[in-house]
Amino acid sequence: MRHHLKCLTLATVALSLVPLSVCLPLYPAPLVAQAQTTQKQIAEQALQLYQKATEQFKQGQFQEALKTLKQVLAIMKELGLQKAQGTILNNIGLVYSNLGQYPQALESYE
Repeated sequence: MRHHLKCLTLATVALSLVPLSVCLPLYPAPLVAQAQTTQKQIAEQALQLYQKATEQFKQGQFQEALKTLKQVLAIMKELGLQKAQGTILNNIGLVYSNLGQYPQALESYE
């Protein structure tokens, strides 16, 4: 069941990172394509970092996982993806809990 939860969390983040196709007739097509490419690259970077944090967590490298998750959170904020931010904050709380830092864990969950 724990594996399913991890897969669900990863799927949530991955789906949150996928940029939606937006039709903006007021902007030139190359500009829109460039913006979408940049956003896609940022989303891919966030997904790679998230996967890195997952591996760090599995290996018991909680401080490293925390640092990596905070990087992912900053990207989610930059992209304005609130649902993904919630998922990452939940994971940050889990890391804090594993570190025995319960007040910080509770703060992440709020």
